[in-house]
Amino acid sequence: MSWLKNTGQKVEKCYKTNGKEYTHKTPIVNFLNLIFNSLSTLLDVREEWEKDRWDVRILYKKYLIDYNQSYQGYHIDFSKIKNEHIKRETKKYFKQRLRINPRILDSISLNLTLS
Repeated sequence: MSWLKNTGQKVEKCYKTNGKEYTHKTPIVNFLNLIFNSLSTLLDVREEWEKDRWDVRILYKKYLIDYNQSYQGYHIDFSKIKNEHIKRETKKYFKQRLRINPRILDSISLNLTLS
């Protein structure tokens, strides 16, 4: 976003509704974020288990770990766990649980997303 600011582009819009002021990102910022995230996903060749954000659709394809496909969320996000040791052990625990019981995502239903 700093590059856009330096080129004179607006990065946020402000509007008022019911006496409250809100800000949101402009369409160009949203578009560039989409491109960046898509490229990051495509270029990240690490095993899904090594990432801080697991895509359960990929886990389903590679390891047949079932999930509720009608649910909108499809990520398990460990990135908010700041302590690296706890994050590593938590990921290890869930990896083991998912491999033992591939249908566990139905019961935890991605409320677990930790995000």
